[in-house]
Amino acid sequence: ELEDVKLKMAGGAAAASTVRTIAGVSVHVQRTDGLDGTAMRTLADQLRDKMKSGVIALGAEVEAGKVSLLVVVTKDLIGRLKAGELIKPMAVEVGGTGGGRPEMAQAGGKDASRLDAALEKVFSLVETVLQR
Repeated sequence: ELEDVKLKMAGGAAAASTVRTIAGVSVHVQRTDGLDGTAMRTLADQLRDKMKSGVIALGAEVEAGKVSLLVVVTKDLIGRLKAGELIKPMAVEVGGTGGGRPEMAQAGGKDASRLDAALEKVFSLVETVLQR
């Protein structure tokens, strides 16, 4: 029940999210402090269903200084963008590691002070990959 409340709050927290279009691809970035991995995946699924096509990057400080990152790429873009490729440099930014499948990847890190920089990095990563 508490997770439902947190999810509703995160889902409505548009102020904490940024959406940019890069080379025709919609990139949604949102800080989701307080959500655990399961809740972040649920939120990412909801956002993916709403946006139909794009990249979603979520990041949260999960406990004192620890960071969780999640990147989702919609199926139509997997030929051009892969979640695992995007999340690795983001994870390095927060002093961690990550990986996953082309459509979804997760990472953890130890430097919460760099979370915003890691999330911001997804925009330039998407741009770089799309220019290849």
